[in-house]
Amino acid sequence: MSQTIAYSDAVVALSDTDLDTVVSLSHLPRLRIADLYDLSSRLAHPDAIDRRLAVLTDEDLRALLAADTPSAAATALLLADGAGHPLPGVADRIAAMRGLPRPEVSAIPALDAPAPWHSVVAVQTVVLQAENSSLPLTATGHVPVSALTDLGHILDIEPSTVSALISIATTAGLFHTDDDHISAEAEAESWLGLSLLDVWRTLADATVPKDLAPVVEQAVLHGAETAQSMSDRLIDAANTRWPLAHEHLAARLQRLLHDWRVLAVIDAAGQLTDLGEAWGAHDDERQQSLAEQWPAPTEYGYLYNHLELLVPGLLTPQLARQLRRIATPTRLVETHTYQISEQTIAAAVGHGESVGEIRDFLKTLLRGDLSQPLQYLLRSFAESPQAVVSPSRPDTAAASTHAAPRTSPSSTPSITMESTDDRDPVSRARALVGEFRDSPDARIRLLLETALREHAPISITVRVGDALRTVVLEVIGMGATRLRGREPGAEIERTLPLKAIAEVHPITKETSWDH
Repeated sequence: MSQTIAYSDAVVALSDTDLDTVVSLSHLPRLRIADLYDLSSRLAHPDAIDRRLAVLTDEDLRALLAADTPSAAATALLLADGAGHPLPGVADRIAAMRGLPRPEVSAIPALDAPAPWHSVVAVQTVVLQAENSSLPLTATGHVPVSALTDLGHILDIEPSTVSALISIATTAGLFHTDDDHISAEAEAESWLGLSLLDVWRTLADATVPKDLAPVVEQAVLHGAETAQSMSDRLIDAANTRWPLAHEHLAARLQRLLHDWRVLAVIDAAGQLTDLGEAWGAHDDERQQSLAEQWPAPTEYGYLYNHLELLVPGLLTPQLARQLRRIATPTRLVETHTYQISEQTIAAAVGHGESVGEIRDFLKTLLRGDLSQPLQYLLRSFAESPQAVVSPSRPDTAAASTHAAPRTSPSSTPSITMESTDDRDPVSRARALVGEFRDSPDARIRLLLETALREHAPISITVRVGDALRTVVLEVIGMGATRLRGREPGAEIERTLPLKAIAEVHPITKETSWDH
């Protein structure tokens, strides 16, 4: 009982920010937390303690283990009480984790990483698609590969790599997730106006969590002094900073290295690429020089008689958004290719585009005159509005290109704390702690409920007239207004009104049962 109460007292003493951090780090399952006892029990679980110990720095760990030395960091992580004493179970977990072997990071994933500029094009394409049609999410929070097959074919990038890029972009703030889908954030609009290099740097910066930044800096700076791979350098630097991280750290470093490989920060051998080295060293001039070798953004195209539109470069996102209203992207690599058809024009007209607006846009985009087949197609819609039909079941990749309505990404709703349900551990923990703080008798009820659940004797002081009387009871039942219990070793039951209870104290080894 003393363990649960110790954790409950420490939990309600946390600031809201620290409480959010503790619950997030503990990786509690998305199952409804019944009450404060339930929350405290889950946070006291060895797995949860291990995850919080994993982020304790070497300096903070020494402070935690020093006698009678307050440790603000350990207290904020629910590893120590306000006086700096380790909470129950923490010292045992430290001893156990110190005996674990050094974590190992698997080999760099064998994947065909797209060129840096191509990663940017892929994310831009997903942003444009997600503005008008959300993408599904799996239970693990990733876009399923099956939903990205057509898009991967258009980009000539493996669907799994596209999914990884979406995860990176979500961390960068370009997408937000609901329970079962992902949508573009309002910030994505301004992001689309950045240069290719600035976009790539936004993605690369998002791969490094704030707490890992010093480790990354150290590993990059030591790169010139050693022949070690980046993974080995990261592990050495991380183990020095977080001596108890172990498999939790290994998993995070594995994710970091995977993301770096996807963005071409490192090569297949785990060494920094030229761009990765320049980025890690914050060498802006060298990054700019390397980016000058990338395909150039282009604002014009050519139309062939079979209504295929070719852009001899990378079409800017703003023009790509407009073109998607009347054409379907078929290939987005060093050059961009779109297909105009009767169905795409019909969809555009059906969503409010006039034939004149379509014609004017294409005249500004295309080099040369409009081809005869295109003029004939536009004329047929201008002369026969009744020919406008809705496109029949567009495929996954084309769905977003069939004349999406003119909506601003700023209208996309954002996810707030209030929109989450009781299954979200962070919001549920906030609510339970708030209820405890708002109730004057919350701690008395918590002690009584804990004694009931753990079948532990408890010392109860009751007001009897003008006097106080203390009894030790084993709680066997509790309702809204009354408590039932019996004395340890006896069969005599007592019933006490809850409003008469003045104090409650757990029975410890130093507490006598004789009152």
